[in-house]
Amino acid sequence: MATLAWLQAVEGTSGNLYNIPPEFITVESSFNVRITTPELERADAELVASIRDQGFLRSRPLTIRVSGQTVLLRDGHRRLQAVKTLIGEGVEFKSLPCVPAPKGSEADDTLMILTSNNGVNHSPLEEAILISRLISYGWAEKDIAGKLGKSRAFVANRMDLLAAPDAVKELVKLKKLSATEAVRTIREEGPEKAQKTLLKAADASKSGKVTRKTVNAIKPTPVKTMSEAQLAIVAFLDAWDNAEEEKAVDDAVAVLRMQVAP
Repeated sequence: MATLAWLQAVEGTSGNLYNIPPEFITVESSFNVRITTPELERADAELVASIRDQGFLRSRPLTIRVSGQTVLLRDGHRRLQAVKTLIGEGVEFKSLPCVPAPKGSEADDTLMILTSNNGVNHSPLEEAILISRLISYGWAEKDIAGKLGKSRAFVANRMDLLAAPDAVKELVKLKKLSATEAVRTIREEGPEKAQKTLLKAADASKSGKVTRKTVNAIKPTPVKTMSEAQLAIVAFLDAWDNAEEEKAVDDAVAVLRMQVAP
């Protein structure tokens, strides 16, 4: 990691904990994968209220990486945004506690973000974005799975989710559809047909949520084709039910014997 020597001049800096003015901290959009949802907005509002009441906790510093004279945020995007919101309301923050990220590459930083368990957990779509980034750095799916403590199928499913049609991802984003059901339907029907099926299921669902049950409910009942022998049996039964003369039944029996005879 680039030198942190210039930060020693910042008031209150000591050891590995750096007190950095919030305006010095740069957010890279590629490292902030949070997707705005109603649920996340509520959580963000609660975080703003918590920091307003308690201040920014030194026990939960931001994680940074320094490149020359630039401080790059690596973990703590929601907390930094909450601080910026409060600054906009007139609350003053002279500095924020920060710790340097462990030495490593951008891939290591991405893995750190993916495996961190602070605050709101990453959604399936956010996980998919981060996994895709690791793959773009040259990581194999099996290696990512090992680092995450997940199966290779988990990684493959997240990649299939990321490739899903936008309308399907929107259902997953709004938690109207699980990532598992989205991937399952796409694999069964293909992306375009699956999108139509899942949107139709969402419209038909009273709760607006799509499950395997709601998907199956909108699918037409398969029409079973009958063999010639089965058709002959049906004809025989119809003749039996409707026969007014013995000859009609005899004719039906003769047809049936012709069809089922070895």
